[in-house]
Amino acid sequence: MTNKPQSNKLMVLALAALIPAGGCVWGSVLYDRTLEKETIKNIQPGKTSRMNIIEWFGPPTVLANKDDEVLLPPLDTGEEEMRKVSSQVFFKYFLKRHAISEDHVVYYYFNEGEDINGFAIPIPLGATFVSLPATYGDLQLSELWVLVNRKTGKVEDYVYLESKEK
Repeated sequence: MTNKPQSNKLMVLALAALIPAGGCVWGSVLYDRTLEKETIKNIQPGKTSRMNIIEWFGPPTVLANKDDEVLLPPLDTGEEEMRKVSSQVFFKYFLKRHAISEDHVVYYYFNEGEDINGFAIPIPLGATFVSLPATYGDLQLSELWVLVNRKTGKVEDYVYLESKEK
């Protein structure tokens, strides 16, 4: 007497039990995690040093001096060459609150990431299952401008902005 039909039933039941748990995946994928909100909250104008900023966030994407041109690195939009822009673009958030002098510099940081949500659908293929991913996401942009006084070596102000594009 053989137990083969009984073991086949058990295998089919076990596989059927796994189908609903087909590997759901939820979460975020970020290309760069240097702009952590918890670290940004540590910035204190008048107390935080420029060395703290570099230690926490690394070298800036752009270092903008007053009345200068800066090179912008290419974005992930297919651009290959760096672009020259006026440094005034980086001082714009500080002009109303601060008298900008030659001693001021802006450290600019830019992060681009994608918030990916999705799930995997198990598809039976012979005796095994293949997962078919179904994902979607929102592009996340984070930017940090830090106004530093070179004479004092201290942060005078900062602006942090986040946006999502679908």
